[in-house]
Amino acid sequence: LYVDRKGGTLRNEGKLLILEDGSGRLTTLPIQLLDSLVIRSRVQLDSRLLVRLAREKVAVILVGPRDTSEVSILLPGRSPNAARRIAQYRRHLQPEWRRAWSAVLVRHKLLQEAAFIERIMLRFPASRRPLFRASKTIELSLERIANEQETISHPVLVGLEGSAAAACFSALAEVAPAWTEFHGRNRRPPRDPLNALLSLGYTLAHAEATRSLYLAGLDPHIGFYHETSHGRESLASDLVELVRTHVVGWLLEWLKEGIVQKENFYYEGRACRIDKDARTAFYIAWHPQARLMTRYFRIILGHVVHAIEGNEQPSALFGGYARMSRTNG
Repeated sequence: LYVDRKGGTLRNEGKLLILEDGSGRLTTLPIQLLDSLVIRSRVQLDSRLLVRLAREKVAVILVGPRDTSEVSILLPGRSPNAARRIAQYRRHLQPEWRRAWSAVLVRHKLLQEAAFIERIMLRFPASRRPLFRASKTIELSLERIANEQETISHPVLVGLEGSAAAACFSALAEVAPAWTEFHGRNRRPPRDPLNALLSLGYTLAHAEATRSLYLAGLDPHIGFYHETSHGRESLASDLVELVRTHVVGWLLEWLKEGIVQKENFYYEGRACRIDKDARTAFYIAWHPQARLMTRYFRIILGHVVHAIEGNEQPSALFGGYARMSRTNG
């Protein structure tokens, strides 16, 4: 459920969530149908509703009304499996295991970026030359990872991942609608319509990854590729790397439908903002993607838990993303 209207009240009656808007109109929804409640506007919440949502394992995601990177997540009670988190911390302290995880994660992210560029090369033959250059950059990075997989260092992986991401965004700039004025990734604040949408999508994907990790009994803050940093869910950031290209590809297709246009965006200083009509259209279109990510994270975390608790290297953890991409075409 996405709440993006000021002045409303959310409360609980039995098994129902009651939403009352400023005009007194009521909307009811069975709480058991919810995975998460996303709130982007100023509303009042009944404390009994928060208790009920936690009992039903519904995450409450609070997104900043101006900066979508400002997000707070009220999560349901985590799994009581403390031994699983101890095993996760032990893996975090094993440099070789972290290096192997990072190499596999970056490789799979680059494979998805290469597949994305290959698809748009077929659809936009007029842009084939710059798309080919971007594809070649990613191909060279993949070759280096393959050649040095047993010894490649974390700084090298970060550099390869960054250059491949820049190549992917340069490819996106070639084929994105001209009115988006997209020339590459920027954020905090996003300075064009496509970057504003990317920031919102990445924020929601990160929240879903964090929720999935809590439900799996893992600590979202202790990652393996992303370094531990105060206030950052590093393991959630690891997982989000595997869906970033999915978000890019989906947004490109969605913008091509013409549902939103340049008029749906406005500027406050350097920051590009999304108007309410475009946000509503975004939430409606995003929901199937969110459900797809939920299923993907659930599958992959089963493999992650098995590797963390066993004696396995993370060599085949992220293959499920290929199934996700095929499902979404």
